[in-house]
Amino acid sequence: MEYLYLDTEFNRKDFTPRGLVSIALVTKDASYYAVNNDMDISGIANDPEVGPWMTEHVLEPHIPHQSLRRLRQTSSEVRDFRTIGKEVDSFLRNACPSGDAKEDIRVIVNCGSQDMVRLHTVLANNDWGLFGAHVPLFADDMARWKHEARLRGLADGDLPCQPFETVHHALYDAEHEMITHQYLLERFGKM
Repeated sequence: MEYLYLDTEFNRKDFTPRGLVSIALVTKDASYYAVNNDMDISGIANDPEVGPWMTEHVLEPHIPHQSLRRLRQTSSEVRDFRTIGKEVDSFLRNACPSGDAKEDIRVIVNCGSQDMVRLHTVLANNDWGLFGAHVPLFADDMARWKHEARLRGLADGDLPCQPFETVHHALYDAEHEMITHQYLLERFGKM
């Protein structure tokens, strides 16, 4: 069984392809990261409810852009939504040697119900009937594991610390969840 760590950045008010900002998948042997060229970057930045936080924590520090109206197209991370879907599908197929996600991978997210919705949206517009067996349908949540570890004596300062400048970058967040998960497994075993 392989662990696969998933993180996305998104506009919480927009469940369409335009609401996905970035997506990352990480295993011990491989990683995938993409910025969605089809996101509504100016709509996100100009929304009075979500824009200030998204601009400060996600768009400005982590998303390659020329302005908050246009992405930097020359960045290798920027891909259209359809390409992201094909590449994520390929990544999942490679992570599932038997072709069955239930047998091969266990997805780990952190407070990640939205992450799973975004993953499923890039694959088949969240139509589970179109998913192949290599597509995971559910995930385990690190937030629950951290809570259980605290009940077993974990102090907040015990967890590995993610460098501040990388927080809310989907790839670095997924990699940090892998590090945190490994720490919890070593200290507490499976939970």
